[in-house]
Amino acid sequence: MPDTGLLVLRVSREHLVVAGEGGRPLAAFTKRRSRIVVGDRVEVREHSDRLEAVRVLPRQSVLRRREEDGERVLAANVDRLVIVTAVGVQFRPGLVDRLLVAAEVDGIVPIIVLNKMDLPEADATVAEAARYERIGYRLRPTSVVTGQGIDALAADLHGHVSALVGHSGVGKSSLLNTLAPGAARAVAAVNPVTGKGRHTTSVAEGYPFDGGILIDLPGVREFGLAGVTPRRLTEAMPDLRAVAEGCRFADCLHRVEPGCAVREAVHSGAVDPARYRSYLRMLETLLNPDVYTRDLEADLV
Repeated sequence: MPDTGLLVLRVSREHLVVAGEGGRPLAAFTKRRSRIVVGDRVEVREHSDRLEAVRVLPRQSVLRRREEDGERVLAANVDRLVIVTAVGVQFRPGLVDRLLVAAEVDGIVPIIVLNKMDLPEADATVAEAARYERIGYRLRPTSVVTGQGIDALAADLHGHVSALVGHSGVGKSSLLNTLAPGAARAVAAVNPVTGKGRHTTSVAEGYPFDGGILIDLPGVREFGLAGVTPRRLTEAMPDLRAVAEGCRFADCLHRVEPGCAVREAVHSGAVDPARYRSYLRMLETLLNPDVYTRDLEADLV
């Protein structure tokens, strides 16, 4: 077997599913399922007429989040984080900001997908989401109905291990089915009154795609930050990091400290006030371990 091992597509109670030659799914037995996540690479050998995973290779990166009972690794060896949101009431800047920080902390390149561009609210949401392009993030407006942006997004993901994550109902499964028709993920309708969707993905699963892999993660309504301290939060937000060097105090948290260049930049319009409020909300959860953001549907606008 090659030194790079075989990439894990799915972890179940009975076995792993790994990507064989040409991405062909293969079942492999293992005794270490609890330590393996989708995206891991494993060495396998034939044992009693079946494949057995005998070693997990070192991870190049992890995508993780904080939960009430500790830190959880969602996927391994990810180099692209596709943050899927949608136009109208389904556009959740607070969740987008948290996922951008998570990508920055774990060294993963983020791509923001603004889906459902065929809906009437598209222009207004694009104008709001443009703040991320001004910061320097890649924003991809898409529609699985019209095909808008699909080719550009596919080119972004070519040859990469990409994880798709987003709020339920933003069209993540439809987007995955369009990019990788073999995925055949179930698609659920969105409640027309609340704008909320139902979870159609219950476990992480990877699908071979254009020389790489697409990892579909369960829909999220909360995302606790892992691997970041209060003082490192500013470093994970490029727009704040760019001005924070001008603060009077090196340990400034940009709340009430005198001589804070970040707050001055907010007042002058150099930093988006919504991004600053998002920073303060994330900072609060980091400073107070008992504070845990349970419902990001009430996130910042």
